[in-house]
Amino acid sequence: MNTLPRSIRWLLGVLIACNVALISFIVLMIWARTHGPVVGTESGWQTPPPGWLQESVPPERQGEVAEVLYRHRVAFRDRVLEVRAARQNLARLLADPALTREQLEEGFARLRRADQASSEQAHATLSEVLIDLRPAERMRVVRQMMMRQQQGPRRGRPDPRTDARDDRRPTQ
Repeated sequence: MNTLPRSIRWLLGVLIACNVALISFIVLMIWARTHGPVVGTESGWQTPPPGWLQESVPPERQGEVAEVLYRHRVAFRDRVLEVRAARQNLARLLADPALTREQLEEGFARLRRADQASSEQAHATLSEVLIDLRPAERMRVVRQMMMRQQQGPRRGRPDPRTDARDDRRPTQ
């Protein structure tokens, strides 16, 4: 038999299993980062998390913002579905071996139109919300939008210390 005690053999077995699991995890992570998403997924276009605009305005104005967003929710959903359909159509076109240049250009044009319609809807909604806010409140919304562009979506509510400092700034 083996000359090592039973406890040492168990310990070596556990260590080998942990090393195999760690190496497998590293290989899978490297593979996932180098291969990217599967064609047809929605990885590149995401809607903002619900409530970010309401959290950007003072509590007394959040009801007004909620009403505006509620009125525009159907249009937003339609624009998101248009973008999704255009992306899926483009993915199907790219997978087609008999793809022509005209088909590809039409697929990209459809995606551009859907993106443009989505942007126009978002801008119309933001215009309706921002016009009724004070300049300091508008700047708070702008900072939230810029933070989301640079860092991605933020977790949790805005920092109350930042909000308090914003209210002390003189309005122009």
